[in-house]
Amino acid sequence: MSALDRARRLLDEPPPPQVPGQLAADLPALPRPHPPLVCDVPQPRHDGRVRPYPCGPRCDHHAPRPRPAG
Repeated sequence: MSALDRARRLLDEPPPPQVPGQLAADLPALPRPHPPLVCDVPQPRHDGRVRPYPCGPRCDHHAPRPRPAG
C-alpha cells in the first residue's frame, strides 16, 4: 500500500470526537473593564481629564510640564 493510498483512507475516516476545552471556540471569560483613572496627586484641586503618564495618572492641572527644547 502506498503512502497515497494510506492518506486517502485516512481522509475517508470520520473525524475523531471533539474533546471539550480543545475547540478554538472555547474562550476564557473576558476581563472586566478597567476602573476610571484617578489623579495620584494628593491635593484637592483636580481639573480636566485624567491621563496616564510614566509618573502615574494625572489630571490636566497636575500633568508634567514638557521640557524646553535646547
